[in-house]
Amino acid sequence: MKAMMLTAGLGTRLRPVTEHYAKPAVPFFGVPLLYYPLSLLESIGVNELVLNSHYKPEQIDEHARKLTAMGLKTNVSHEAGEPLGSGGGIWKAKKYLEGEDFVVCNGDEVILPHDPLVMTKFLNEHRSSKALATILVMRHPLVGTQFGGVWCAANGDVRGFGKDPKAFADTAGFHYIGLLLLNPRIFEYLPEGESNILYDAITAAIAKGETVRSVVSDFTWFET
Repeated sequence: MKAMMLTAGLGTRLRPVTEHYAKPAVPFFGVPLLYYPLSLLESIGVNELVLNSHYKPEQIDEHARKLTAMGLKTNVSHEAGEPLGSGGGIWKAKKYLEGEDFVVCNGDEVILPHDPLVMTKFLNEHRSSKALATILVMRHPLVGTQFGGVWCAANGDVRGFGKDPKAFADTAGFHYIGLLLLNPRIFEYLPEGESNILYDAITAAIAKGETVRSVVSDFTWFET
């Protein structure tokens, strides 16, 4: 199974640390941040990874070589010019990802699931529903205020995204923790160039009647 880890961010909120490191390469307890999601990816059989790079790309290249040496086939999709965002990064890496369902995760988060089987449940839900996208979410008291929410119907269907709890009737808001599963049809909704995977591509897909699902679980979650 293939995965893409989003590792092209500028890390402006972590300055001055990111004057020396690409954000996903920042060490946390001695381990670069991008290594933390790997156990979650490995638990569902990911054996091929794409990293995107923009800021300090030589550091991302070095970690890609290390991961390949560890047995995880790793490619790098370099973004020249302006950063492409989460959607644009996926779009540019299309040649590495098309053809089968794939995982997308952020490369700057530490996510500790309380349920050891959550990734398997996540994958099973995506496959059984045949959804365009399945989004892993958690409950968080700041959804709708500090954080934009993933607004879901009672049956788990995702209706939309944003901070306004009144924008989507009869929904509950959950926090997106940076993990989603995508069907390759997502490339039909990704524009060329910069975009956001949730607010641009998946929002457009929902408007066209595509099924987007959520899986709710409990996590200890840290974003840098």
